[in-house]
Amino acid sequence: MEASPGEPVELEFGRSGRNLRWVVRDRGPGLGDVDPATLFEPFVTGRVRGTGLGLAITKRIIERHGGTIIGRNHAHGAEFVIELPPGGQT
Repeated sequence: MEASPGEPVELEFGRSGRNLRWVVRDRGPGLGDVDPATLFEPFVTGRVRGTGLGLAITKRIIERHGGTIIGRNHAHGAEFVIELPPGGQT
């Protein structure tokens, strides 16, 4: 929501096979030229203020529950897709 102040953030919920699927799209500047391979690395950030830990922590939590997260640009900003198996894996 910080990336697109005053603009709507779209949330989409559903299934992908057996997995639960969430898609979050903003209407901000997108991910820019960030290398997708480093997007979820700790301390990597394109912001002037910030630690670069938010996406790294988010990915670790999702993966500990047996899920995946990907981030990419879409036509009007950034998009993150999260998939988790039902009940998670601990």
